[in-house]
Amino acid sequence: MLAPLVGDMHGLLPQPDEPKGRLVVIEARGGDDKDAHGHRVDTIPICNAIIARGYACVPVFYADADAARVASVLAGCDGYVHRVAPGDE
Repeated sequence: MLAPLVGDMHGLLPQPDEPKGRLVVIEARGGDDKDAHGHRVDTIPICNAIIARGYACVPVFYADADAARVASVLAGCDGYVHRVAPGDE
């Protein structure tokens, strides 16, 4: 169910077996601030820094059409980092 929301996981560290908690980094698709894998250039490094501290963390793409699905993902998390600029999906 998460696959279309998380996109390419290239460069993401393995998730911890017993995470201290679960976080997501929310971003929007598209725009000129993305790397070759569709993420903002700092998204995977942010996720990896969180993972290195013992938390599970994946990037999640937000779009208005997926708002309910994103909300259900957030309901199972302990927190999130919001990386969607005003005017983006």
